[in-house]
This record gives sequence, structure tokens and C-alpha cells, in this order.
Amino acid sequence: MFRYLIFDLDNTLYPKEAGLLDEINRQIDLYIGQKTNIPKSKIPKIRLDYCQKYGTTLGGMVVHHKIDPKEYFRDAYNINIADYLKPDPAQAKILEGLNLKKVVFSNSPLEYVEEVLDTLGIKDQFEKIYDIYFCNLVGKPNLSSYNQVLADLGIEGNECLFIDDMPSNVLGGEAAGITSILIGEGPVSNISWVISNLAELPMIISQIKDKLTA
Repeated sequence: MFRYLIFDLDNTLYPKEAGLLDEINRQIDLYIGQKTNIPKSKIPKIRLDYCQKYGTTLGGMVVHHKIDPKEYFRDAYNINIADYLKPDPAQAKILEGLNLKKVVFSNSPLEYVEEVLDTLGIKDQFEKIYDIYFCNLVGKPNLSSYNQVLADLGIEGNECLFIDDMPSNVLGGEAAGITSILIGEGPVSNISWVISNLAELPMIISQIKDKLTA
């Protein structure tokens, strides 16, 4: 039935309370303020508009402000990750106990993803990493990005599970034919499977399998 688990990274493989993504978002706001004439008070609205239209803030910045993606990532992700994260042996044990191949699918750049996984002590758990460059800067929840990952893995959507903390990304996974799980706050309309943390993942996978084979 299922062959792969596809994991988002930020606020999925580490808890939202760590604050790492909050700091990245602050850095992105600073970058936008430095590169454009957008008033600080309007940046959150602009970012929301870009995310809804292009899937990511980066997509809108490239289209409307012709920014260099490498510069964007260099400035926005200039963070000492170890200030926010530390190895989590309990989480590593949970992942190791999941008898499926595992990959990471993130809208962040590869170097950052690798550093986060290294800091958490779980990089060796994952067979592959799919970053924003793999998807030609068109990330989740765009359908094309899910299809690219599936094609590279050589599988159909019904052969994997996808876990993400963003409802829009979970719905994107469902649109690609992937059984998708929201991690974090829930429930959310139109999302069938919700967990509050990774410790609940083995149980919900069992429930999904039971439902599909009933």
C-alpha cells in the first residue's frame, strides 16, 4: 500500500514553539523592506497576497520585484539554527520506527534543510530531500511541485503519505492524490487527518490503513 512518507520541514519535523520559522519570517520582512518601497505595516498583507497567488513569498518577490532568489535565501536564512533547535532522540526513535521510506519536501533551500536535519540529529532517516530549487522555485501548494516529487520517486500519489503544518499544503497534497496529514492546530474543514505532534503519527498511519482496507 504505502511506500513513502513525505515530510514537510519547518514546524513539522520540529515544533512550532521552537521559534525558528518565526525568526526566518522576521528576516524575510526585513529583506522585503530593504529591497522595496513597501511600508513596514503593509508587508504582512503583501506576503499573504504573494503566498495565495504564487504559493510562496519568494514567488511574488521574483515576479513583482525581480529579486535574486539566492540573495533572498542568503539574507532571510542567515540564522544560527542551533540557537533554536537541538537533537531530539525521542523524535529520532519515532521516525526510525516508521517502516516506510522517508523523504523531506520543503519550500526552503537545500543547505538550510540539511542543516536543520543535522541539528535535529535525524538527517540519516531520510532517503532524499526535495527543496525549492528542485521544484524550479515553484513550491507547495502548487500541484506541479507535488507531481515532480512523485515522478522522481517513481510512485503514484496513493503510494505515499504527506505530513505538513500548513492546511493549504495539505490540501495541495490531497489534490495530487496523496493521503495527507495536518500536523498542528486542527481540525480544519476539508482535512480528514490531523495530529498535534509527531508522536501521534504511528497511530494515525494505522488508522488510515485500517480505513482504506475496511
